[in-house]
Amino acid sequence: MKLWGKIRSAGWPFASAMLGIPLLGFFDLISGLDLSFSIFYLVPIYWLTWRYGLLPGIFASLLAAVIWLSAEVLGGQTYQIAWAPYWNMCVRLILFLSMAVLLDKVKTNMERRRLLERLFFHDLLNLTGSLRGFAELLQDNSLPDKVAVTQLLAETTERIIDEIETQRIISAAESGDLAVEHEYLQTQPFLEMLLSIYRHHHCAENRTLVLVEPVNNFLLKSDQELLTRILGNLIKNALEATPEAGTVRIDCRSGDDETIFSINNPGEIPKEVQTRVFRGGGTTKGRGRGLGLRSIRLLIGALGGKIDLVSNTAEGTTFLLRLPMAPRTLNSRQ
Repeated sequence: MKLWGKIRSAGWPFASAMLGIPLLGFFDLISGLDLSFSIFYLVPIYWLTWRYGLLPGIFASLLAAVIWLSAEVLGGQTYQIAWAPYWNMCVRLILFLSMAVLLDKVKTNMERRRLLERLFFHDLLNLTGSLRGFAELLQDNSLPDKVAVTQLLAETTERIIDEIETQRIISAAESGDLAVEHEYLQTQPFLEMLLSIYRHHHCAENRTLVLVEPVNNFLLKSDQELLTRILGNLIKNALEATPEAGTVRIDCRSGDDETIFSINNPGEIPKEVQTRVFRGGGTTKGRGRGLGLRSIRLLIGALGGKIDLVSNTAEGTTFLLRLPMAPRTLNSRQ
C-alpha cells in the first residue's frame, strides 16, 4: 500500500518510464535485426529501481524481457532450436533482475550509511558544543565550583571518544572488516558489572535496574567488548523507555545450543513500529533509536547471533539476544 501510494503520487514520471519499455521494443522492431537496442532496456529498469524500489524494478525487468522477445519474434528472427527464444528471454530476465537487485542493495546501503553519518555528526557536534561550553566556564575565574565542571568536561570527553569508537565499529561491521576476538567470560560477574555501570547512568535516575533471580553463571565464549557495547545500548534504551519508578529486568539463560540474554522494560511498542524497528524506519523513543537498534542487530550478527523483540501490554517489551555458543555451567546462585 505504501509503495502504491508512492507510485500514484509520482504520476507521469513513473508512467513514462514504464511506457518507455514498449516504446523501445517498437524501435527495436522497426530497426530490424541489424541494430541492437539491448543496452537501452536497462535505462528504465535502472531509473525505476533507483527511484521507486525493488518491486517496480522487478516488474520493469519482466516487461523488458517480454517486450524484447516480442520484438525479435515479430521482426522475423529465426531460430534453429524451437525453445531458443524462451531461453534467451530467461537469460535476459536474469540479467535485468540481477541489475535491479544489486542496484537496490547499493541504494539501501548508501542511504543507511548517510543516515549513520548524519546521526554521528549530529551527536558529535552536540557533544563538542558542550565541551566548548565547559571550557569557557573554566576560564571564568569567579566560578565557584571548578571541580564539578572539570568532572563534566571529563565525562563529555569520554562520551565523544565512545561515539567515535561506536562509529568505527559500526563502519567496520558494515564493510565486513570487524575483527571479533572471542574470549571466555562468566555471565554473572559480566552482568553485575554492566548493572553497576548503568545504575549510575543519568537514564537510570528514579528507575530500578535488576537481575532476575536466580542468577545463572555460565562460562561463555564471546567478544566481551562487543557484547558489552550491545547489551549496554539495549539496557540504556530500556531505561530511556521506562517511566519513572519503573523497573528494567535483565536475565540470562541457556538453551540446548544458545545463550539468551533478555532485557525487559514496562510498556508496549505499537504493532506498526515493531515491524520496522530494526530497519531504521521505526523508533520507540524519538529520532535515532530505530537506527540504534538496526546497528545493534548488525553488531549481533558479527557475533553470529540474532535479536528478537516481544512486546505486549501484559509483559511489556523484551529484547532477546540469542548467541549460538552453548555455555558451560559454573554454578547457579539461588
